[in-house]
Amino acid sequence: MGLGREVSFNKPDGSQAYIAVSTLGVSETGTYTVYVNWTPITMHFTNTLNAPISGVKVEAYINGSLIASSVSDANGNAYISIKEPMPFTAVVYYDNVPIYYVNVNSLINQPIGITIGLYNVTVLFVGARNQAISNAQITLYRVGTGPVYNGTTSSTGTMSFVNVLGGTYLVTAQYGNLKYSELVTINGNDVITIKSDILAIIDGFPITTMEALIGTLGLGGAAAIAFAFANRRGGKDYDVVTM
Repeated sequence: MGLGREVSFNKPDGSQAYIAVSTLGVSETGTYTVYVNWTPITMHFTNTLNAPISGVKVEAYINGSLIASSVSDANGNAYISIKEPMPFTAVVYYDNVPIYYVNVNSLINQPIGITIGLYNVTVLFVGARNQAISNAQITLYRVGTGPVYNGTTSSTGTMSFVNVLGGTYLVTAQYGNLKYSELVTINGNDVITIKSDILAIIDGFPITTMEALIGTLGLGGAAAIAFAFANRRGGKDYDVVTM
């Protein structure tokens, strides 16, 4: 027996889509079940060099309710499975930090491309005489939301970080109890120099220019530094270093 049926669906934009069921031009009244397999929405993540980014988390919400989540693969693709053709909001996370809100208003076959600013950053930590300071703790804190990056300077006084999320950062260098910080904006590959007032380091103890000013009391150069060092150690034996 031939049959026919025209079913209409309301789309998110208010228009209608139609599915016609017929055989040999003959129609038959009845109830039909139509199964629709919606193709997942693809979101493609790249850095500023157009290289794919893996590990980007995406959460999809409709009216505040989570409907799907996904993580980008090695090709930078995250797939959002859709059960019904409704507008949704995608929240994009990198390193567990929300960085984008994407309002998706229509089902599309093409990937939604999103570029994330990730940069290579080197921090150079120097003393009062521009000498490199090694074994200092470096912290990059993205103000407000994170993430936080940590590392230790090498013999050249540098610590390099890769894939740093762009934004405003509080960059801190710490040696012993001494801390030095700067507020910087990271929006490209960069070298950030933090200069301290550390004049010398003796047996792991930093001597600052302020402490060395004791030389104005009559002690000169190396003797002043040695005296300041002795005071730091509570009057114990001290080492004399030739400057």
